[in-house]
Amino acid sequence: KGKIVADAVILARDMVNEPANYFTPSDMADRAGELARKYDLDYTIMDFEQIKKEGMEALLGVAQGSEQPPKFIILNYVLIDLW
Repeated sequence: KGKIVADAVILARDMVNEPANYFTPSDMADRAGELARKYDLDYTIMDFEQIKKEGMEALLGVAQGSEQPPKFIILNYVLIDLW
């Protein structure tokens, strides 16, 4: 159980430590989709139009500062008792 948690922490730390010009929102969305399929998680990846439709103006405001299109990732999982 400890290895599962440690592996997840390492993966998350590695992803957030990547430079933004290398690991773009699209790259993160692709990685999230891969992980969701691998671990049988429900997921939704919203693109610019979906984000705009949902009225997520703060996210769109921040995304204006980038040439990369924004993504919003939703992962749904069932929490298991690890301990």
